[in-house]
Amino acid sequence: MKNLIIGAIIVALLAGAGFYVYKAGYLNKYLNKVSIMDTPTVVKNIKSIQELSTACFYEEIIQSEPIKKKDSLIIIANGKVRAGFDLKELGEENITIEHDTTLSIVLPDVKIFTFAINPNDVKFIEGQKANNEKVFNRAIAKAQKRIEEDALKDGILDKARESGKKQLTELFKAFGFKEVYVDIE
Repeated sequence: MKNLIIGAIIVALLAGAGFYVYKAGYLNKYLNKVSIMDTPTVVKNIKSIQELSTACFYEEIIQSEPIKKKDSLIIIANGKVRAGFDLKELGEENITIEHDTTLSIVLPDVKIFTFAINPNDVKFIEGQKANNEKVFNRAIAKAQKRIEEDALKDGILDKARESGKKQLTELFKAFGFKEVYVDIE
């Protein structure tokens, strides 16, 4: 039963919408075809998913970077920070099923996966990138750092923990578990 549930979870996560895809009925025709795998195989498959993103932070900021004494490069940058669970760290010891009704899973703590600014989406208010490549790169680096700091101040890690626990609890309950305990290391 444990392997069947974990196998179904892998299918749901790979579908990209987990619980919502299941509720929409897209997986119903596949659930009966899931083969029972031994625990090491299941853990290997979960690890291959690698990242379960559960929170994102978006921000648009204005960043200024001096060029000369009286001139500066001013940009508008859009950034994205993505956080969640690194499933590569999950092991057999992290999953327990009791009496086919209770599931306990201990997830590794959340982490920030990416914080990115697409340089092609940067808008220039003053100055020119072509003439100031080093200045432009410094401005982008400072903008990325500010966006990451703002995401942390906004509580992205706490939001990722809460969202992940809620999503996985609902998913496991949809698979028939009466009690679900999702803990974080």
